Amino acid sequence: MRALVTGAGGFIGHHLVARLWASGIEVMTAGINAGTGRHHRYHDFTSVDEHAALLRSYRPQQIYHLAGVACSPDPALFYQVNTAFAAALLAAIERTVKAEAVTLFVGSAAEYGNPGTGNVVLRESNSPSPETHYGISKLGQTMVALAAARHGVRVVLPRAFNIVGPNMPTHTALGDFARQIVAIEYDDRPPILSVGNLETYRDFVDVRSLITIFQQMMAVDACLGRVVNICSGQPKLMREVVEELVAASSCPIRIEVDKSRYKPIDVPTSYGSTELLHELLGHTVSIHWPNLCADMLKAARLAKMAISPSQI
Repeated sequence: MRALVTGAGGFIGHHLVARLWASGIEVMTAGINAGTGRHHRYHDFTSVDEHAALLRSYRPQQIYHLAGVACSPDPALFYQVNTAFAAALLAAIERTVKAEAVTLFVGSAAEYGNPGTGNVVLRESNSPSPETHYGISKLGQTMVALAAARHGVRVVLPRAFNIVGPNMPTHTALGDFARQIVAIEYDDRPPILSVGNLETYRDFVDVRSLITIFQQMMAVDACLGRVVNICSGQPKLMREVVEELVAASSCPIRIEVDKSRYKPIDVPTSYGSTELLHELLGHTVSIHWPNLCADMLKAARLAKMAISPSQI
């Protein structure tokens, strides 16, 4: 089995590639930066011809398209990376490995937007109404993938909710909080954790559970050509999450709200329905928060000590 992974250097990609290797799957990575091992560095990730040449050469049976931009001051970058990249890859797949490959495109709960008041559970049947460039561009990826599916391209479309785990990027709230806590442990800052709005509810999934679901979806025909929520179905208050993370440290730490950290657009409550996930895979998602938070701080400590994440 051969797998091609884009965005392998990112948070999800790091965990997925390690799992694929452990499963005995041959892996090739592709991205805009240099990489280790068997790697293709794109000259132009919006070039259908370049994607097609790579696919003809490597002939993957599985393609995991994880490349994306979640944070940028440049609005255009979201659409170049999150939408145009996927559109070019899909066109190349249709030319080359359409009959032999299954391709996974990672979606986001941001595609739903603000569910409003009342019954806020987010189902795959809900009409998307994204409010940010990130959510709009990820919905664009989903739409071009669904259009390709109608032309016979085999795609799976997990729509992941808030992904957490070791080595989260520091542009995410919990990744930044883990970094702050470790800095406190090293006496690099006062024992105060600076946070934003903690009165929101979110649905979380551990990245290690997520990649297990990815692999399962690739092998189940009933998952092809449809969006599937990857979530726990249980909203959790952000304040409780932060308190769990602080409790995983041995240092006394005070939590301090800084309103300058508030997001311009911050949905009060967002959680998903797990009905379709359970129907297709018999899967439920849950998190043991003390273990997860301990793992996140361990990874942040190792990063602080400049130890390779592969040694975690």
